Amino acid sequence: MSKAQKETNFEDYKYHEFSEKLVNILMTKTQSDNIGFFRILVAYYLAKIAATMRTNIATHDRGKIPVNVYALNLAPSGTGKGYATFILEDKIITPFRQVFMEETFQVIAEKSLRALAVKRALTEGNDEDVEYDRVCAEFDSCGPMLFSFDSGTTPALKQMRQKLLMAGSGSMSLEIDEIGSNLFASQDVLKAYLELYDIGIIKEKLIKHTVESKRIPTLHGKTPANMMLFGTPNKLFEDTKLEDELISLFDTGYGRRFIFGYTRTALHKSVLNAEDLYDALTDTKIDVDLSALSDAIADLADVSHFNVDLTMTKATHVMLLEYKIECVERATKLKKYQEMLRTELEHRYYKALKLAGTYAFIDKSEEVTEEHIRNAIKLVEDSGEAYLNIIAREKPYERLAKYIAEVGHPVTQVDLMENLTFFKGADGHKRTMLALAATYGYSHNIIIKKSYIDDIEFYSGETLEETNMEKLTISYSKDAVERYVSVLVPFLALDELFVSGDHNWTVHQFVNDYRSNTKVVPGFNLLVLDVDEGTSIETAQLLLKDYTHKIYTTQRHTNEKHRFRIVIPLSHTLKLSTREYVSYMENVFDWLPFYCDEGTKDIARKWATAKDSTIFTNEGEILDATLFIPQTKKCEQVKAEITQHSNLTALERWFIRETKEGNRSRMLLKYGLILKDARYPIDVIRSKIDTFNEKLDSPLGDEEISRTIMMTIARRMGDA
Repeated sequence: MSKAQKETNFEDYKYHEFSEKLVNILMTKTQSDNIGFFRILVAYYLAKIAATMRTNIATHDRGKIPVNVYALNLAPSGTGKGYATFILEDKIITPFRQVFMEETFQVIAEKSLRALAVKRALTEGNDEDVEYDRVCAEFDSCGPMLFSFDSGTTPALKQMRQKLLMAGSGSMSLEIDEIGSNLFASQDVLKAYLELYDIGIIKEKLIKHTVESKRIPTLHGKTPANMMLFGTPNKLFEDTKLEDELISLFDTGYGRRFIFGYTRTALHKSVLNAEDLYDALTDTKIDVDLSALSDAIADLADVSHFNVDLTMTKATHVMLLEYKIECVERATKLKKYQEMLRTELEHRYYKALKLAGTYAFIDKSEEVTEEHIRNAIKLVEDSGEAYLNIIAREKPYERLAKYIAEVGHPVTQVDLMENLTFFKGADGHKRTMLALAATYGYSHNIIIKKSYIDDIEFYSGETLEETNMEKLTISYSKDAVERYVSVLVPFLALDELFVSGDHNWTVHQFVNDYRSNTKVVPGFNLLVLDVDEGTSIETAQLLLKDYTHKIYTTQRHTNEKHRFRIVIPLSHTLKLSTREYVSYMENVFDWLPFYCDEGTKDIARKWATAKDSTIFTNEGEILDATLFIPQTKKCEQVKAEITQHSNLTALERWFIRETKEGNRSRMLLKYGLILKDARYPIDVIRSKIDTFNEKLDSPLGDEEISRTIMMTIARRMGDA
């Protein structure tokens, strides 16, 4: 495998040193630990400085590339954006802006306008002074130079660009706060900005030339453009139209252009007390460091740093290309539906190049070094992770499901509308969201129940804890009611309990160790079935072969009359009320293909151990605990299947439900072996198998039944 094909460990890369100093100051000043947000913020402002000074990278394959950055930085309220932006603007950018606007821009613009006047004078055959006056008038008519702006139109943007082309200096910096509130109003300028990213060129629009509306002579050239979009994730992702528009922006080209920041939760530094906080906020050393960084940035506004062409060695360029190749190879591993992620990954190297140019300029380096590339890759990889999190963001229905599970009490739709800003719209839309929430919970261990009180719809839920097979909940005692010791035991260690001979045990814990329905501590992860008649151990084993379980015989078990208990671990720990537990067990009984003692639906039911018990252990899949929870989507589906096949016996329903395209032969054989254990004659078994086979959606052929299933059953009957 070539060097380029080896997956790089970007953990070994470091962030840009100057940038990190500024990031750490902002974190201290704001007392915020959202470091990713500040890194993107600082990267943008440093790139803005480099772009304003018309910094270029002299690449070996694409010519000169202007340094600039587009960023989308999403974070919730409380992240420290406002204060951090104020510090950057007031302490870092203001000294630079003053020098640039009052000195550098004026000096360079004067030279550029003079040169333009000379060129036009030669072309038109006019006096240079006359043309200079015209050029200056045209320059002034483009309006004042804006160091940054928060909105605009395409004509205004092109007018500003005309001014920058005439001045030969500066950049355009669009900075939109609360993009969730301003996204639709900014579509015009965002569309125009798409063209400006790569090399600072935008196509002109043809307008009618009249006496009243004259077309200004278009200048050809490049004007670097920067963009920073701020916003809170909730504002963007709680409105379907806004969310769709943002994703559309990514799809139309901003996905490959943005460096991304995505902060889900505002994190604050932990402090011991107010005095420590005061000391941190008033630490004069931080102000000294901030002043030093500000001076270094202000010095970059000097004319001597203008229009720098940063060089790259071959080794540096090769390193960048290796990163490009690796990104493309990583992109090929993505799924077809991940097109936006693939596009961003394939173009990630280009964002790294522009950012590396920023770092080189800030360091006053004449070239982009390998270390600058590594610094940039480090941040761009973070950006890629943030982009992935944005694409895989929590949808409103996911947040709805989690809210219902975590709120701690039943809620109505009115409660949801009052507490969740995204739960709004027409009644049909809200019901769809509730249905999606239930579906999401279905596959993410969140149980959402619907109930009615006085015709009012209530929703309740919980997030289920996955069962640890080393920690199964039981309580045991030598007494019938008191001193029930609660323990967590491994599945394999249950055997010791079953054969202890002088204990009672349950699957719940109890308050004060007193076994009673009123003192049950919610939470169980074992299912216990009591089989006293009608089903043999062999039949039960065959029917439950796909599931992990233990079977132990009771004291009244005989070879003629099998009496045993089946202990089945559940996939999740369930916390059910006494009434819900009864319904839960009734649903289990309806699901089973054989009869069980229905007294086991008592939530505080105890079982006796048996000293001479025989134990059988089977390992398979863990039974899905959510199949039987009352008032849930999954349970309703199980009930619907039972109702659909109400004309069948419980045994037939079981096999109909368990039989799939890939296991038909195995399940029909199981069915036949159970009939054998029930002592049916071979001809009756064949008849019943044929009848059952016809009820399958895709029956087996007669020859396969005769050649495989019936021959196996006949051989087993002969062996018996």
